Amino acid sequence: MASSSLVMERGVLYGVSAQTKSPIIIDPFDGSFDNYNLAVIAPSGSGKSYFTKLLALRHVVAGTEFLVVDPEDEYRAVAEAAGGLMVRLAASSPHRLNPLDLVAPEPTSPGAAADPLAHSIAVVLGRLELLLCAGAGPGGAPGVLDIYERAVLDEALVQTFDAAGITSDPATHQRPAPLLAHLHATLNRMDNDVAGRLAMRLRRHIPGAGSLGAGVFAGRTNVTLDQPFVVFHIRELPKELWPLAIHMISSHVWNTARRVRRQRLLVVDEAAMLLAHPSGGAFLADVARRARKYYLGLVTIWQKVGDLAGSEHGETILTNSDMKLLLKQSEEIIEAADARFRFTPAERRFLLGALKGEGLLSARGGRWPIKIEASPAEHRLATTNPRDLLDAASSASGPTDLVGSGCRRGA
Repeated sequence: MASSSLVMERGVLYGVSAQTKSPIIIDPFDGSFDNYNLAVIAPSGSGKSYFTKLLALRHVVAGTEFLVVDPEDEYRAVAEAAGGLMVRLAASSPHRLNPLDLVAPEPTSPGAAADPLAHSIAVVLGRLELLLCAGAGPGGAPGVLDIYERAVLDEALVQTFDAAGITSDPATHQRPAPLLAHLHATLNRMDNDVAGRLAMRLRRHIPGAGSLGAGVFAGRTNVTLDQPFVVFHIRELPKELWPLAIHMISSHVWNTARRVRRQRLLVVDEAAMLLAHPSGGAFLADVARRARKYYLGLVTIWQKVGDLAGSEHGETILTNSDMKLLLKQSEEIIEAADARFRFTPAERRFLLGALKGEGLLSARGGRWPIKIEASPAEHRLATTNPRDLLDAASSASGPTDLVGSGCRRGA
């Protein structure tokens, strides 16, 4: 394990050395990194969400835009303290994300010059697979579209976009994208059984027709990313729609990053849910590979190394994360982590004996034993410890300040 200090001139505090207590200060956008991505791997209760909330506070203060996919409504207090925007995705919310929005390909992408619409439709097909095949596999596992369904959907999308005036001419891609209701109408007009079955599965997401017709995916995208700290709250969505929500949020951030390049970090919690779907995993892996070009860092959060190992897309995400943080590990999951990272005996003992908020940070070719520290003000915003929350509610505390004196261990 590396024992000397890790301090970058333009960085923020990630923690302190568990051995020397010296600060570990990192700038994820430093030129010494091959990419700006971070993979946080730790079981429940180890402090990974606490760490990520501290990261958000510190990076926003330092001028980095921070965007979070929040499945459990954990970031509300942090967002409110930092003057951030809470985007609540639910049937009763005014916010909408359109699954038929195009993702413009890079000019250097294979085939982009020949037919940019085909490239974009392939991305839309992946989203529709998440929408139409949730829970369709054995035992409720994610399903996939078969070759006939993909072919019919591809044809229906071409027709639907053409009706909206969107063709292979990139100049037409600035026109408003059609909606799921338009695709549903196209499928109903196609005279074959496969189209009829797809239309029936899509029906529940159509306004006035299905139970989810007034939902977040039924209208035109109206979420603007004009705040330095944006939290996407998805807990009120049906859990089967979480993978599509994560995909759509990531796509929206991805499009924004291409248009306006600023230092941004996108946090995807529960990333394993998206990785479980082949099309979702492919998209997230693609973002991990190419985010650096657009000044974007991808922070993915995982329960265990096994969520990534053995998966082509998971390995891609891990390989393209120049920083990795493994917090305390248990005997049940240490073997998979050891097989992937080849710990020294000392590193293995440290991870097995680590307290909450302690772990190994892999960065710049070294591994640093780290302890997550917070000021009292930061701790009040980041903690989910029931006793701390009860104490805070029962005490007459003054206004919260992001700058505090003294430190305490992550909880």
